[in-house]
Amino acid sequence: YGADALRLYLINSPVVRAQEFRFKEEGVKGVVKDVFLPWYHAMRFFLENARRYEMASGKKFEKEDNIYTKATNQMDKWILLRLNELVR
Repeated sequence: YGADALRLYLINSPVVRAQEFRFKEEGVKGVVKDVFLPWYHAMRFFLENARRYEMASGKKFEKEDNIYTKATNQMDKWILLRLNELVR
């Protein structure tokens, strides 16, 4: 399953709190299914649509700085601000 899936599984296990722990391969499989696959599919969706945008517009897709100041809806501003923090 990979080192990252195993690492995340172990971080969320009782072993971190020095308690007894019985390793289960199904737990690692669950981390892959519940965490890594949704992240991977979201990333693939974004990349595919960014490429589509570039092909349709002839422009390179680039992150727009301070886009949250252009939004008029308060919720949009909050989402864009949090997204900007994540991208940094």
